[in-house]
Amino acid sequence: MTALHDVAEIYAPAIIAAVRREYPNGPRHTMHGPDDQVTPRGAHPAFYGCFDWHSAVEMHWALAVLVRSFPSAPFVGDARAVLGEHLTAANLRAEAAYVEAAPSWERPYGWGWALQLAAELAEWGADGEADARAWAADLAPLAERLADGFVRWLPLLAYPERVGMHSNTAWALTRSLPYARQQAAAGDPALFDAIGTAARRLYAADRDYPFGYEPSGADFLSGGLAEAGLMREVLGDGFGAWWGGFGGAVDAIATPAVILNPTDGQGAHLIGLNLHRAHGFRALGMTAAADAHLTASLPLVTGGDWMAQHWLAAFAVLALR
Repeated sequence: MTALHDVAEIYAPAIIAAVRREYPNGPRHTMHGPDDQVTPRGAHPAFYGCFDWHSAVEMHWALAVLVRSFPSAPFVGDARAVLGEHLTAANLRAEAAYVEAAPSWERPYGWGWALQLAAELAEWGADGEADARAWAADLAPLAERLADGFVRWLPLLAYPERVGMHSNTAWALTRSLPYARQQAAAGDPALFDAIGTAARRLYAADRDYPFGYEPSGADFLSGGLAEAGLMREVLGDGFGAWWGGFGGAVDAIATPAVILNPTDGQGAHLIGLNLHRAHGFRALGMTAAADAHLTASLPLVTGGDWMAQHWLAAFAVLALR
């Protein structure tokens, strides 16, 4: 079966090209007047590429994982160069200022990936990698603002989003947990406690999830597996009992989603769905289902339409790591 080292030298150059590609771009910028005109790079000097901000963030995470995992690979020089080019103190202060001015922007999906990136860099830096330690320090103001945003927002969230796209609540919280754990270990448990409290309040009573209703036509996440991933992290030893009441119908999604139009931006979401399912199945010990989903989608991660290429490598890295 394909492993991450088998594809790292394919994915890394594709990611490097993607995070430096400014156009086409869908910036999701709210204009407040006729003079409020921005370019992607002008608004987001660190994360201007990959068509949209959250994709740029998750692809920087994937690139950091590849460099950290294969420090002697041929792509490492170029990868370190682009990380150093983008993750500067000045660039990341501008990113933090943008979020401060638009406090609900990219919530929750982009927030979760940004905190995942922050956690990855901090962990890598703690292993003795000086560049990663510097990048993590430069990213800290943005991460702190997003963590505070989650702490303020989660108690006001009456209901979770269980959809298979960006607004899924459980997915974003799971991506945020590594950073939350790091902060708790450093003496600031606010985000870790907020995630745990919200997860139990929103999901602990869920039973008999209808996996047979998945997927919708443009899903790139399994709502059921996203929820299970969060609760596995939050419940620890109590997860087995919860999953016993929740996941009885999971075999309904053991067959990979059918991808009829991989060149369409929405149709290509299903490639990501298969990769997300593979990630979720591996965590549950469902190896055969995970392998089937990887086989169905790994050949489509690179070499296709830009609307697929601008983000899929991040989900492939997540599935294979």
